[in-house]
Amino acid sequence: SLGAHARALFLFFFTLSTLSPLLRTLTQTISNDTVAAMAIAFLSANLLCHDYRWVNGRSSAFQGTVSLNASMFVSVLLASRASSSTEVALLMGAAVQVFALGPRVYRQVKLVSESAHVAVAIATVMSALAVTLHINQILGVAFILVILFITLVFPLTFMYIQRFKNKINGPWDEAVPTRRLVRDYPA
Repeated sequence: SLGAHARALFLFFFTLSTLSPLLRTLTQTISNDTVAAMAIAFLSANLLCHDYRWVNGRSSAFQGTVSLNASMFVSVLLASRASSSTEVALLMGAAVQVFALGPRVYRQVKLVSESAHVAVAIATVMSALAVTLHINQILGVAFILVILFITLVFPLTFMYIQRFKNKINGPWDEAVPTRRLVRDYPA
């Protein structure tokens, strides 16, 4: 019901605003380089362990708890470097939206309409590109190149080299059952 959702939302924001001063000072004794290295490592774990089958509607049970925990850990690490408690609360709220609620929304869109899913994916990439170009143009160009390579160059290259694939048979292959003709011999 609407009242239950409103209470849950109030509790979430109350807890977040109460914990923000603590989260802001959580990693004061850790160097910036260590925080950056841990953020890169755990965001990589997020990418590797994410349950892409569930998000794409090919699995009924969510198996991406390691991915979710890694992304929320990175969010806490980066939020602890913010300059005010308000910024910490905003960053953690955005992290919950992107990492915890976002995949559920993407899954529902994918299950409802494939074309809507493609439109949402394009809108997401374009939004990220606009923000990246606003921050740094060289980084924006690098983002464009990475997206082009992942979506076009690598798949086309893979399709091209498939024609040169050789099938080598050997004793390591699985046995293939064959039918033998049974003849009736006179006794």
